[in-house]
Amino acid sequence: MLAGTLALMSAYAHGACRAHQNLISGKIQSNLCCLQAQNALSPEFRKVLAQVGSSWQQHQLMQLEGQLPAVLPGAQSFSVGAHRTVQ
Repeated sequence: MLAGTLALMSAYAHGACRAHQNLISGKIQSNLCCLQAQNALSPEFRKVLAQVGSSWQQHQLMQLEGQLPAVLPGAQSFSVGAHRTVQ
């Protein structure tokens, strides 16, 4: 489930159409919720999953209200080479 969730995050980041973004965002949030309920995972990792899930929930609400943020939840800019920045 973790690998699938990461794949969904990748698909979302690569610019799916708005209709698919809504569906993908909802599935990501659902998967994160299921993952954080897994007792086999460490408490620390479950806490991280809860924080990421909360970010996606907030992002999804903003998306549904038409108030998309400039970057994806948890994304940070970093420099790649001398001429471009990746979000």
